[in-house]
Amino acid sequence: MRDATHSGRAGTAGLGCVVGGSLHALGRRTVSLGVVLTVLAASFFALLGTPMASADTCPNATFRVGPSASLPDCRAYEQVSPVFKGGFAFVYQYSVAGGERVDGGSLGAGSGGNPPPGPTTTNYDVLRTASGWVTSPLDAPLSQFAYAVPYSFPGLLSDAGASLQLIRPVSDSIYASDLYLRRPDGSLSEVGPTLPRSALPPAPTGPSEAGDHHYGGELLGATPDFSHAVFQLFAHEAAGLPPGVTTTDLWPGDTTVQSNQPEGERRVSLYQYVGTANSEPALVGVKNHWSLHGSPHINEGAELISQCGTFLGGAHSAPVQGNKHNAISSDGSDVFFTAKGADEDEFIICGGSQPPVGELFARLDGERTVAVSEPSPQTGCAMPACLANTGPGHEANFRDANFEGASTDGSKVLFTSTQQLLDAATQDPSTEASATRGQAGCQSINGENGCNLYLYDFAKPAGERLIDLSAGETPGEEPRVQGVAAVSEDASHVYFLGKGVLTGSRQNEYGATAQAGKENLYVADTTTGHTTFIATLSEEDHEQWRPNASSPMNVTSDGRFLVFTSQAALTPDDTLTASQVFRYDAQTRQLLRVSIGQEGFNDNGNTNVDPAGIARVGFGEPTTANENLHPAVSDDGSTVVFASVDRLTPQAPDSLCLFEEAGVCFEYATHKIYEYREGHVYLISASSPAFAPGSVSSSGRDIFFETPQSLVPQDTDTQSDVYDARIDGGFPAPVEPASCSGEACQGAPSAAPALGSPGSATLTGSGNLAPPVAEPKKATPKKVTKCPKGKKRSHGKCLKAKSKKKARTSDGRRRK
Repeated sequence: MRDATHSGRAGTAGLGCVVGGSLHALGRRTVSLGVVLTVLAASFFALLGTPMASADTCPNATFRVGPSASLPDCRAYEQVSPVFKGGFAFVYQYSVAGGERVDGGSLGAGSGGNPPPGPTTTNYDVLRTASGWVTSPLDAPLSQFAYAVPYSFPGLLSDAGASLQLIRPVSDSIYASDLYLRRPDGSLSEVGPTLPRSALPPAPTGPSEAGDHHYGGELLGATPDFSHAVFQLFAHEAAGLPPGVTTTDLWPGDTTVQSNQPEGERRVSLYQYVGTANSEPALVGVKNHWSLHGSPHINEGAELISQCGTFLGGAHSAPVQGNKHNAISSDGSDVFFTAKGADEDEFIICGGSQPPVGELFARLDGERTVAVSEPSPQTGCAMPACLANTGPGHEANFRDANFEGASTDGSKVLFTSTQQLLDAATQDPSTEASATRGQAGCQSINGENGCNLYLYDFAKPAGERLIDLSAGETPGEEPRVQGVAAVSEDASHVYFLGKGVLTGSRQNEYGATAQAGKENLYVADTTTGHTTFIATLSEEDHEQWRPNASSPMNVTSDGRFLVFTSQAALTPDDTLTASQVFRYDAQTRQLLRVSIGQEGFNDNGNTNVDPAGIARVGFGEPTTANENLHPAVSDDGSTVVFASVDRLTPQAPDSLCLFEEAGVCFEYATHKIYEYREGHVYLISASSPAFAPGSVSSSGRDIFFETPQSLVPQDTDTQSDVYDARIDGGFPAPVEPASCSGEACQGAPSAAPALGSPGSATLTGSGNLAPPVAEPKKATPKKVTKCPKGKKRSHGKCLKAKSKKKARTSDGRRRK
């Protein structure tokens, strides 16, 4: 454990001794300018009562001046977003490469950068270098490309700096939509088109302004190295197709039934690309098949499992998208998808082949398909009740499956269902209550048994791969699973909610037991098969376990630590009804509240009615496995980052109330970012307001947050910036020019700072753009070393000497 001085917990009295000793030393000997600045900063923050890490123990002491001096763990502020932002705020999306690279966005592009393709953000890659954070545009240059569909999601960014994007050459049809790989060097390689040429009228062509068409493919996800990418197409009816296209917009071999229903209910077809320079994608939702040798189309002879639609991961029930967490394995060999069932068609009869209910499948190596949730002979299903709900002839008893997540290697997959697939599971009697229907998933189930939580383990022998994780200790106990809150990356731990009492009378560390009919939080160890009761949450916390939850819980990669919020008083030190932040340790079974006051400050954080919050994880958005999927907690669980309007440390500013009624504040303007570590809470966002909860890198070294406050000298605007409070971080402040007079102040001309200019993209894959023409190299002027009498040398040239009067005039004009 670090000592109190190193971690920034030194009190004001101790700091006063340090300052006094330093000032006494100044009277006895000469010291460096860095020491003077450190002493002055220490004196300033001592007056404010702000703790400061000792300069003797921090290797980055020269950077820990100003606001950085108050940070714990030898952290220092680094401005991640560019200094010049074109008058617009810069938004943090997520981090990759262990916090060394950030995906960010802005509505402005600055001088020379891309303008946004629509009313959304333009994506940027921000890389940390030895001298600072460097911003580069991720979006393709609009002089050569146009965006085929609205670019409304964060750009997919790899650890190496590559990205995927849906664009089209401006010389192509405005209806075209092609998937491109942008390599780290900025060159573009076409992965493949998302629409066949038969679905593209040749005209008109042009830039984005030529038309805003919600047409073409929608990127859903990719492997970390972008070698495999999955996208979907909507099967439009003829009336929804572009002029001149009278048949279909699907690829040859795709027999998905067309529909004109709203986007959320349209027929969806799933495709996959592997590598670059492809001419046709492969269908995902098909039965075992392979193309005939020499066939012009790779989907020739394919047989769809459902002609009513195929979804990546969980089914899409408008306006809620299904879960996609690790629906593509890290190497791309496994793709998990849901085939739409006949019982899910609420508008019109599909008329095509489809399973009786929505079922979960795994497409393996692009060659064979395995039924995951489809009833099949199992060693654990031998009782008459189980047999009556499975197998041929019992389709009326089948129930939908809802994908809940998988391990990164694809060896384990989890799903919920109201169907009894094993003897220990239960069957819900209601045929209307489905795990995929509605916006609440299992929470919408009102039957007497509700949902079961299942694990399908490919490492088990055939017939033993299906496991009931929600089976209680008492036979026949109704699990009534409400939803899955978090799945570790190795799927060794699954955190879920159930209204059934699954652990009997076993208590947690505070003596609480599971309560029938309440929101009981459990963790299932998929290795040992053991289930543990954690706590009973509030019904108001349900946004953390709904399908595609808006604020899902954060779990570390190994599943040991879970960070979540709850309005329930789960620990003895919690006396509030507002949401607080908690951390659970599955190894020690310790549950503690982390949104506490520093050393008990301000009633130990029990004074505010506004909820504390943690960073969001978007499992319904396009993601890759390299993205930080637990931004609220470090991998070792030691560092937790959260946001609150409450003053949890003496240094935290008061919160400004925006809307108050009857003496109660309903909305605050000032949120603060805090770090919890080793039983202590520290203020990270200084005295500035922060936007959105902060995000911590997997190592705990970086804490990213957004604020309009200037925390480093080079930040001189009022727009919101992204900062990193980094352990042993910090960069030298910009060097101020020395005093000068006359032409000595002119210096060399410099270009205006900008977010970055894309320049000319280099097409290394298939494409129809001419390569850029290199400009001729200009001759370098000969350097002047000696000038004739009456002239003086300036910037390598011989110029006539100006009078002192003119020099003063020129100098004055420059100052003005």
